[in-house]
Amino acid sequence: VFLASECVRPLLDAHAGLAPAIRAELAARWSARPPRLSVALATAGTMPSEELSERWRDIFGCPLTWHFSCPEAGSLYSVGGAASEALDSGPCVEGLEWQVEEGELRVRGDGLFQGYHNRPRSTEEAFDGGGFFCRTGHRVSFEGAGLRPEPNFGDIALEQATEEHWQKEPNVEYGGGMRPWWKVKKVPMRKFEKWRTRWGGILYTKKHNQAFKVYNGKYK
Repeated sequence: VFLASECVRPLLDAHAGLAPAIRAELAARWSARPPRLSVALATAGTMPSEELSERWRDIFGCPLTWHFSCPEAGSLYSVGGAASEALDSGPCVEGLEWQVEEGELRVRGDGLFQGYHNRPRSTEEAFDGGGFFCRTGHRVSFEGAGLRPEPNFGDIALEQATEEHWQKEPNVEYGGGMRPWWKVKKVPMRKFEKWRTRWGGILYTKKHNQAFKVYNGKYK
């Protein structure tokens, strides 16, 4: 079973809202044949929940693995996945070398992408001097021999400025809306007649074949 990490809680809440008879029938099915693997595909900044993992294990009878990845490198590392494993940390996938710089995960390996298409400057900025990809977007910390996911704290001021920028008109340095000195250009509306199609529909367009013209009655 693979699902997005943000769908785990709604799914469990939906199960809790079922009728007791339906929950009992589903529990009997899953106890006889539990899922072999359950993976929550987590994005950068997602914090694995011990509560959700326990609820998942109680309902489906199998542990929930929190898997982290990014488009440029694919799979990065996983947390949980066994009944005895805690959600504090997890190992990086095989074939990837990793290091942590300023709290952000950097990786290097054969499975990494070669670069952005037709964007050489962006590709050069995405790699450091040692060949590590430094734009995974995942903030982590050391925990034993594994990686512990950390939340991403966004720049609220930057997000607000970006939202205000998108609300403005092009090439305008102030807020949106009409200005008193703006002139409204009146454009005459072209009137199109109605035409009957072969499949029975009515189209409003300009044609030259008078055979399919639809005439409205003068009197109702």
